[in-house]
Amino acid sequence: MDINELKENYFSLFITDARDYLSQIVESLMVLENEMTNKDMIDSIFRAFHSIKGASGILEYHNLEKLTHISENLLSDVREGKISINDEIMDMLFKVLDYLEKGIEKIEKSGDDIDFENDLGIKFSVIEDKINKILNKKVISSKNVNTKKRVVGNVINEPEIIKEIKDKGYKIQIILKEDAMMKNVRLFLIYQNLSSIGDIIYSLPDIKKLEDEENEIEYEKSIVYIDSETDVDTIKKLALVSDVKEATVEELKRIEDLDLENEIKKDDLKESDNKVKTELKKNNAEKPKVIKEEKTKKAESKKVEANEKLNKKVKVKEYLKVEREKLDSLLNVVGELVIDKSRYNQMRIELKKLYMELIEKGIDKKELKKLFNFIDELKKLNKHLERESIELQKEVTELRMVPIKELFLRFPRAIKELGKRLNKEVEFEIHGEDTELDKIIVERLSDPLLHMIRNSMDHGIEMPEIRSKTGKNKKGIIKLSALNEGNDIIIKIEDDGAGIDSEKIVKKCIEKGIITEAKAKNLTKLEKLNLIFLPGFSTADSLSDVSGRGVGMDVVKRSIEMLKGRVEIDTEVGKGTTFIVHLPLTLAIINALLVQNNGNIYSFALDNVVTTVKVKKEDIEDVNGNRVSKLREQVVPIFSLDEIFNNKIDEEKTKKEKNIIDVILVKRGNSIYGFEVDSLLGQQEIVIKNIEGEYHKDKGISGAAVLGDGKIAIMVDLENLIEYYSARQA
Repeated sequence: MDINELKENYFSLFITDARDYLSQIVESLMVLENEMTNKDMIDSIFRAFHSIKGASGILEYHNLEKLTHISENLLSDVREGKISINDEIMDMLFKVLDYLEKGIEKIEKSGDDIDFENDLGIKFSVIEDKINKILNKKVISSKNVNTKKRVVGNVINEPEIIKEIKDKGYKIQIILKEDAMMKNVRLFLIYQNLSSIGDIIYSLPDIKKLEDEENEIEYEKSIVYIDSETDVDTIKKLALVSDVKEATVEELKRIEDLDLENEIKKDDLKESDNKVKTELKKNNAEKPKVIKEEKTKKAESKKVEANEKLNKKVKVKEYLKVEREKLDSLLNVVGELVIDKSRYNQMRIELKKLYMELIEKGIDKKELKKLFNFIDELKKLNKHLERESIELQKEVTELRMVPIKELFLRFPRAIKELGKRLNKEVEFEIHGEDTELDKIIVERLSDPLLHMIRNSMDHGIEMPEIRSKTGKNKKGIIKLSALNEGNDIIIKIEDDGAGIDSEKIVKKCIEKGIITEAKAKNLTKLEKLNLIFLPGFSTADSLSDVSGRGVGMDVVKRSIEMLKGRVEIDTEVGKGTTFIVHLPLTLAIINALLVQNNGNIYSFALDNVVTTVKVKKEDIEDVNGNRVSKLREQVVPIFSLDEIFNNKIDEEKTKKEKNIIDVILVKRGNSIYGFEVDSLLGQQEIVIKNIEGEYHKDKGISGAAVLGDGKIAIMVDLENLIEYYSARQA
C-alpha cells in the first residue's frame, strides 16, 4: 500500500485520534502543573506524544513526527528519573502543545505537513536547542535506574520482565499472514494500539527497529510484554488488526502474587500439620486455640486477598468512532420522522373531524363504527409512534453530546499566558466540566468564551498592588462553570475584579455618539450594561493586543445568538462581574409554541415563553408612542408581529377586530415582553431548518419548520426581534 492509499484510508482516523491525544495531553498537563511528581500524568503525556509520533511517521508527516519525537525524549528522561519536572519543563510542554494543535489544524485543513517557520513562526532547530538545553541540565535522581537484563544470550529473561509489572502483566504473541504487505507497519500499529491501554515493558522486535526507515528486515512474528489493567479479550481485539494470522494473549502472574500463593500454601500445610498433631496428642491437655485460630484467619484473609488480586477484572467500555456527517444525517432522518409523526397526528384529527361531520349529516353511528374503530386504532398507534420517536430522538441527540471538558481545558493555558503578559496573578477554577453539550455548539463556543475570559483578565481583574490597597488578595479569581438547567446549559464566567461601572459605559457611549444624553436618561441599569454589546464599544483608555480595540463583545453576542443562545451580565462595582451564557442542549429539534397571526404561523421556543394571557383592548395604553399594559404587577411592552415584519393588515381582520386579544409573555434577561397574536395553535416539537436567501437577512427570523400539515412555521429570534423593535420605538 503506497502513501496515497494510506492517507486515503487512515487520514480521518489520524485526525480524530490526534485530537483525542491532544485532549489527553491538555488534561494531564493541568493535573501535572499542580502535582509535578504525578507519574501517571507523565506516562499519559508520553504515550500521547508517542502515539502521535508513530501515526505521523506512517503517514509521512515528518515535521510533526520530529516535533513529537524530541518532546518524547524530554519526557523519557523524566520517566527514567534523570530529570525532574519543573516550571521550565512545564512551559516547554505547553509550547509544544500549542505547536501540535496548530500542526494538526494545518494538516486537517490542507492535508500538508506543518512548516515550522511559516505555520509556527519558529525554526525547528530553535525548539530542539531549547529542549536539549533542558536535557543538559540533568540531575541524577535518588531513584535506582533498572539495569537488570531482559535478555540473556538469545533467550528472553521472563522473570526479570515480570518483576517490572505493576498492575497486571500479559504476554502477547503475534503471527502475521505470509502475504501481508508492509509487515513492519502492521506490527507498529499493533504496538501503538497496545501502548494506548498500558506500558509496553519489552517487545521483540524492538519498536525502534520497526520505526527505522533504513531497516530492510521485515518481521512476521512478534512478542510483546505489556503492563495493563485491561482484560485478555480487549487486548486480543487490539492485536487482531488486518493481516494478522494469529494472536495469543497469556496473563502473567506478578512475583508478589506468586510469593503470596506460596505463603498461603505454607499456611495451609501448617494448619494440616497442627490437626495431625492434635489427633496424635488427644490424650494430652489441649493447647490454647487462639494462636491456631489467628493463623487460620490470616491464611483465609490471604487467600481472599490473593483471589481478589488474581481474579480482578477491569471492565473496559468499548467505543466506536463514527464520522460526524453520518450522525448529522441520522439526526436529519429523525427530524423527518418527527415531521411525519406530526402529519400522522394531523391525519387522525382530520379523520375525526370527518367522522363528526358525517354524524351531523344524519348518518347512523352504527354505519360509521368501522371508521370510529379505525380512528381509535390510529390514536393508539400514534401514541406508540410518539413514544418511540421521542426515545429515538433522545438517543440520537445524546450521540452528538460531548463533555464540555475538552473546551474548558483550553483556557487555563490562555489564563496563564495572559497573566504573564499583564503582570497579574490569577487563580483559574473550572466547575461542571463533565456537563454535556452538542458537539457543534462546543466547537463554536471557543472564541466567544475566550474573549469573555480575556475581558475578565484585562478589564476585570485589577493589578496586584491595587487589589492589595482595596483589601483583596493579590491573586484574583476567575471561575468557569457549566450546569444543566432544564433543556438549557448555563455557562458562567465569574471574576472577583473591579466590576463594570454602568455610568462609565453610558459616558463612553455619549462621547462616541452611540447614544444621546436624552436617551441615556431613560435607560435602566441593565440596558446601560447591555451597551457593551454594541459594535465598536470599548471602555479601554489605551489599546493593547489583549483588548480595547472595540472589536469583541458585539461579536460574542452575535456568536452566542447564532447558537440560539443569549448572554447576560451581572456585576457589582468593586466586587466583580459574571457573564451568564444560556444555550440549548442541541440545535436541531426543539419544543415550540405555535401561534397564528395575519395568516402566518410563527413559533416561539417554549423555554422563552413565560405564559399566555388574554388582555382587554382598553387595558393596552399608549406611552410616548409605545404600547404597554400592566400585567403581573409590572408594565409590559406589547409588540405587534404585523408591525415588526411589515405585514399587510387583512381587511377582514380589521373588521373582526376583537376586544380581547391573545398575548404571549416571553422573558429576556430580567425583563418581560408581550407579543400580540391572532390565535394560539398549541405546543409542538419542531425541526428547525436554516433559511437562505432574502428571508435570512430579516431581523427576528432565525429559521423555519415544516409542520404536520405541510405548512411552514417561522421561528422567531427573540433577541434580535426585541432589540430591533425597541430601537424602532425609541
